[in-house]
Parts: sequence; C-alpha cells; structure tokens
Amino acid sequence: MSVYRKAEHTLKWLAYYQIIGGVLGIGLMFWLMVLSGYLTGGSLLALAVGFGLHSYSIYCGQQLLKGHTEKGLQLSMLNQALQVISFSVVGFGLEYVAGVSVLLGADFTAETKSIISASVSSYQVNFNSSGEETRLSVNLVALYIMRTIAAIQKKAAQAAEVAGYAAQQHAPH
Repeated sequence: MSVYRKAEHTLKWLAYYQIIGGVLGIGLMFWLMVLSGYLTGGSLLALAVGFGLHSYSIYCGQQLLKGHTEKGLQLSMLNQALQVISFSVVGFGLEYVAGVSVLLGADFTAETKSIISASVSSYQVNFNSSGEETRLSVNLVALYIMRTIAAIQKKAAQAAEVAGYAAQQHAPH
C-alpha cells in the first residue's frame, strides 16, 4: 500500500480545505470591493494579486483531488508558506490566509504587545499607506499544515527508497 493511499483522508481534507479557503477568499474580496465602491489602479492591482493567491489555493486543492499528489503537495507547501508570515511595517504590509488562521505575534507600534487573533480567509495588502503600525505575526495553522505535508512527503521518500533498494536486490546480477 502506498504512503499516499495511507494518507488519503488527510490529502482529501487538505484539498477541500484549500479549495474552500480560496473560494471564501475570492468571495470576501468581491464583497468588500462592492461595499467600497471606489477603486483605484493600486487597489485593482492589489485585488488582482489577492485573486491570484486565492485562485492558486484552489488550484493546489484541485491537483490533490485529481491524484497529482506529489505536485499537489509541493504546490500546497508553497501555498501554506505564503500564509505563515503576516506583517506591517511603516505603511507596507501583507496578510494572506486561504482557510483558517490563528495568528500569534507582536505589535511594536507604541509599546511591544502580544497579538493573538483568528480569522477565516483574509487578504490585506498595504503599500505606502499612512499607517504607522508595526507588527509581525505567525500563522500557526499554516505551520501545522506545512508540518503535515512534510511528514507525508518524508514517508513517501522513505517508501520510494525502500522500494528502490528492494528492486535492486531482486535484479539479476
């Protein structure tokens, strides 16, 4: 039985998680766009990047569902890595979450304060905004998912190594 077969439940969960997170993110972006009613070139660019990131999350999930497991896991690892760090520094910042986040970090704006927050599918980009906020957060959910993906990839690599060794031992000399 292949490692991927053993991890089938986890892979399906990851696929649906990324697809639902991406769809929610796109939906929320369009909803906020309609509410704001005012778009500039910069905000359109930011929306395009957000749409691309959330679409990428959907694509990652689709690859796993289609059975392209190795590729899907590699893409999913990158997708989760993009969600690990959230920051804002003197008017520049980024927060991307396709799914669920539990952010743990620090706010350095006036005095150093701990931050803990949770959200569902979010995207925020600040480019030369007037904000003076300085904060850094780590998404614990994305870290956990990356750890899970790495464990599956490691087991698959070990199984391939064992299978290669076994085939080498049974090959005619």
